[in-house]
Amino acid sequence: MATPFEGENIDTLLKALRRNCEKIPNSDFLGTRKGDIYEWATYKDVQDMAENLSYGFMELGLSPDCNFDGDSKIWRFIGIQSKNRQEWVITNLANMHNKITTVALYDTLG
Repeated sequence: MATPFEGENIDTLLKALRRNCEKIPNSDFLGTRKGDIYEWATYKDVQDMAENLSYGFMELGLSPDCNFDGDSKIWRFIGIQSKNRQEWVITNLANMHNKITTVALYDTLG
């Protein structure tokens, strides 16, 4: 098994984000181009936005519990239709906080 951080049990994207928030919280993580320059959000900024968004999803009931064919396992889904951008990544990370499956609805499907 290959791990990106030697000696650390980092086997999910959420664990990798949390690890980077501890080790390099103020380093640039996600950038958005504004004209000819990029505006960057740090690992800590992204973690805070994703965590807060995850609370909002649950409070507003945007991802209700589902089960299929009498299975006792609970599933949650949120679909995102968007171009690849910072907000898409933050929403995907927010979903990971609540064990919600992200369903990618790419803008080219339409």
